[in-house]
Amino acid sequence: MEFLRGHSRPNRLIYLEIYAIRSPKYFGFDGGNVFLGLAANKDNFRQVASQYQILHLAMHAYTDKDNPLFSELIFPPETDNVSENLLYAYELSHLDLNADLVILSACNTGVGKLAKGEGRMSWVRAFRQAGCPNIVMSLWQVDDE
Repeated sequence: MEFLRGHSRPNRLIYLEIYAIRSPKYFGFDGGNVFLGLAANKDNFRQVASQYQILHLAMHAYTDKDNPLFSELIFPPETDNVSENLLYAYELSHLDLNADLVILSACNTGVGKLAKGEGRMSWVRAFRQAGCPNIVMSLWQVDDE
């Protein structure tokens, strides 16, 4: 199967996980949700992400170092149109998230150019613009096996 960006590999998107945790006392969890496989889709994320204080996204991502606003979080396919399954950084930055902590378990989510006066141009910027002050991310490839 032809994958995004010309990479030929099996579709491993069914392993996507989104952990959304309601945690007003941080470690005294008062509930949460886990979205696995096809349930961890772009529409569900957009609908419920603002309701949680902690978000953990274990998924595939593509970081565009030349144009960071077009970096992509890759959700499982809801349709055959691949672009409808992508959440771009510019889209994310316009969401109103209430999370105090976002954990990105995806490849190279902390990679990006360092811009004077701006900081690292990576997923951190998009999540901060969406209202998340604390982001844990990866500077390397994440094994999805």
